[in-house]
Amino acid sequence: MSKILLIDDDSDLLRLLRRKLLAAGFEVALAQDGFSAVRVARKEAPDVVVLDLGLPAGSGFEVMERMRQNMELNHIPIVVLTGRDEGFEERTREAGAVAFLRKPVDPDRLIGQLESILRTGG
Repeated sequence: MSKILLIDDDSDLLRLLRRKLLAAGFEVALAQDGFSAVRVARKEAPDVVVLDLGLPAGSGFEVMERMRQNMELNHIPIVVLTGRDEGFEERTREAGAVAFLRKPVDPDRLIGQLESILRTGG
């Protein structure tokens, strides 16, 4: 069973996505700020991270940078899920994201993206 780490400060969105991902057969770990995101990633060893850019205690870009600098985490694919516009897509890919999705996201689209990443290895 694949494990997904959801990192977002919107607790309603986390609850919704967690419920949908669990129903789709994933294990789910959660973090709500940039400070705890890397700690949770190290503890949970997720197969994919879904990351918001606008986080308290460290932006999504800072989280990506810290993950890329950590030998335990730098191989984990990151999907950026944000309310920011497509102008950020290139910047997120340069920072190491494998996919960019805009909020509000259709949970089925996110699940399809995650399954594709897991099938292809990122």
